Amino acid sequence: MAPLKAGKIALVVVGVLAALFVCIGSAVAVWGFSGFRGEVCTHLGDRPAIIERTGRLTHCDQRADEGGDSVFDVEGATGKGRAFVKSETDPHGNVLVHGVRFVIEGREVVVE
Repeated sequence: MAPLKAGKIALVVVGVLAALFVCIGSAVAVWGFSGFRGEVCTHLGDRPAIIERTGRLTHCDQRADEGGDSVFDVEGATGKGRAFVKSETDPHGNVLVHGVRFVIEGREVVVE
């Protein structure tokens, strides 16, 4: 009877570990590994000049690069616009943003 009980315990442990792996892996995929887009969107969402015009960002989608800038469509509860971001990635993989031009309703705003 003991080997059967040990087998059931092992199956339960494997099932719990598999469930944890799936849950943790999903969370990391959604929040942790956003990479370049995630770092730039976080930077844009922290800029007062953008927040004043869009509200807190609800969408930030990367578009194709244009003239050396990375282009992002950003949107919040009170407005939306397009951000042109000059950046580089340092040797450690961190994104360093050097400048942002934000265009909303046909007007350009320089973001510091």
